[in-house]
Amino acid sequence: ACHSVDGEKKIGPTLLALFGKEEKMVDGSMVLVDEAYIKESILDPNAQVVDGYGPVMTPFAGMITDTEISDLTAYIKTLAD
Repeated sequence: ACHSVDGEKKIGPTLLALFGKEEKMVDGSMVLVDEAYIKESILDPNAQVVDGYGPVMTPFAGMITDTEISDLTAYIKTLAD
């Protein structure tokens, strides 16, 4: 409900065409959306917040397995095609 898969802006950034893209963070830095960034964003979402969004995502550390993170990452990659 927080992220769209069709490009629509919601509480969080859209996942459409996200993988492999460079995103600007609130601190002005640029980050490549890759496997490491996605994992960090799931486990510690406030470590790097995308410009234009607030630090509102709940950290999932201890609540999600590496396999589930890999599955979510694989799904996000399909949205980049």
